[in-house]
Order: sequence, then structure tokens, then C-alpha cells
Amino acid sequence: MQYHFDHSLGRITQQISRALGKRFEQISREKGIHMRPDQWSVLSLLYHKGSQSHNAIGEILFMDKVSVSRTIERMEKKGLVAREVSGNDKRVRIVSLTDAGRSAYGKLSPLAEMTISEALKDLHKEETRELFRSLEKVSTNLSD
Repeated sequence: MQYHFDHSLGRITQQISRALGKRFEQISREKGIHMRPDQWSVLSLLYHKGSQSHNAIGEILFMDKVSVSRTIERMEKKGLVAREVSGNDKRVRIVSLTDAGRSAYGKLSPLAEMTISEALKDLHKEETRELFRSLEKVSTNLSD
């Protein structure tokens, strides 16, 4: 396939990712909860996968070390996460959700679902399933 800017997979997926984040932030702000997209990603990751090291968060979410540290620092100030030194390696910091973080997830999860539903509103269920199957294949191809 010949590269063309207007039909670039990278450009389109980046636009979608940023637009989803922007819309999620807007919806959460309208509901009185201010949550940045990067913070939501970390919150959701920790909720579903449990405590993680800074490095693991960066690898899973494709965030650089500085972005992970800044995001976690902001979340810690809000009381959403706590950091502790790993028992195995004193250089490693483990990030965990607090009770406030779990509560925030419960409030924000429906807003995330609302954002996704809005983005997919003109797609039929089978189109949505095919979209996700295709994107998962693309992701797998790139991780080989």
C-alpha cells in the first residue's frame, strides 16, 4: 500500500486517540470531575491490572518516563494513587490505586463508555466488532 498523508493509518489513529481523550475530558469536566486522558489511562490500567511499576505503566501505555512520573505525581496529589518502594528492588516504585482512586474509577467508567458509544454511534455492532478485530490484528503485527 502506498503511503498518502490523507489516508495514513498513523495519522488517523492518532487523531482518533486525541479526539477520544479530548471528548472524555470534556464530558468528565461537565460532570464535575476533571480527569485528564493520561490520568484516566493510568487509573483504568491500575483498576484492571492491579499495582504496577512506573516502567510497566510506561510500557503498557506507551508513555515516556517523564510523562509517567508527572501523571502519577498529579494523581498522587489528588489522592488517587499511592507509591511505595518495591520489596524486591529498592529502585523500583510501585503505584497502586487508593480507595479514592477506585471510587473515581467507578464514577468515570460510565463516562468513558459514553465517550466510546458517542464515537461509535454510526457503526452497527458487526462493524464495531470488525473494527476492533482489525485494529487488534494491526497491533499484533506491529508487536512481532
